[in-house]
Amino acid sequence: MPIVGAAVIALIGVIVIVVVGSGHDDRTGLKTDSDGALVCPAVYKQEPVTGRASTPRAYVPLRPTGIDGSQDLVPDTKPLHVTVCRYAPQSVTLSRSAAIPVDGRRVLTSGGQALTRALSKAPKSGIKVGACSGPGTTYMMGFVFATGAAWVTVPGTACQSITNGVYDSSVDIRDQVVAAFASGAWR
Repeated sequence: MPIVGAAVIALIGVIVIVVVGSGHDDRTGLKTDSDGALVCPAVYKQEPVTGRASTPRAYVPLRPTGIDGSQDLVPDTKPLHVTVCRYAPQSVTLSRSAAIPVDGRRVLTSGGQALTRALSKAPKSGIKVGACSGPGTTYMMGFVFATGAAWVTVPGTACQSITNGVYDSSVDIRDQVVAAFASGAWR
């Protein structure tokens, strides 16, 4: 009988490991860590220039899922998790595609509600077309909400708009994102 008990305990342990460490959010289909925060895409895929625009739209790995991303960058709702992904400085040459590897990841421990409130009020604008300010570090923020998820890209150059892939804004939050990545909190 002790062998059967040990086998049952081992089976329960395997089930817990599979459920808790699955690395997949069933609501969104996105990869997550064991706490449910989004996993950073391995690369930031700089989009090539197309048509008459002088700069491409900033890359977003997936459009908002389970939330309406067409009215604001993210909803004014407390997120369950916010992941900030950092991508190494990129070239100002935007005429060809480039894959920039992830350079760091931070899950914010506080300030998520203040961040979503600020992003939900960001004014809508078209895709920026203008002179680039030079190479910079690109950040992608992954938000997990009770009903879905969204990625918001904060480009490393001033010539691109912040975007969730559907909604673009010219709001400049790069300094706050850099500080949040360094501290783990949005202030």
